This record gives sequence, C-alpha cells and structure tokens, in this order.
Amino acid sequence: MPPFWQFVALLATHWVGDFVLQTSFQASNKRKRLDALSSHVATYTLTLFVAAIILFGLTVAVIFAAINGALHFATDYIMSRLSSKLWEEQNSSFL
Repeated sequence: MPPFWQFVALLATHWVGDFVLQTSFQASNKRKRLDALSSHVATYTLTLFVAAIILFGLTVAVIFAAINGALHFATDYIMSRLSSKLWEEQNSSFL
C-alpha cells in the first residue's frame, strides 16, 4: 500500500479507536480516574495495533503501538487535567 494510503488508514484508525470506541464512562471519567483513562488507552492502542499489523507487519506494529499508546496516555492524562482545571477556573470567575 502506498504511504499516503497508509497514513489515511492510520488517521481513520485513530478516529475509530480514540472517538468511536470510547465509551461514555471513559469519556466522562478519564480526567479523574486512571482506570477509565487506562481502559480508553488500551482500547485505542489495541485498535491501532491491529491496523498496524495489517499495514506494517507484526514487528513494526508492536513498536508503533507501544510508543503510540504511551504517548496517547501521557497526552490524555495531561490535557484532560489541564482542561478540567481551566474549565473550573473559568466557571469560578463568573461567580
């Protein structure tokens, strides 16, 4: 498969794993509960891993999914807590 279509496939897989397969429990609790965040990242990483096996083969897929999953966990952990803090500060400034 040409690199452009691999990229498109990875973008589509990211969307499915990060948004479509995210449960309401994960979405509403990942900012305050590590179990919710961990299950979200596990679902996302597994989805990406399956697609990466098809696109790149098993060896590359393991490395790619592991790095991507770790980065996704770190990103969601930091951003969800930062956005929660900013949201609370914005709401309290109107009181």
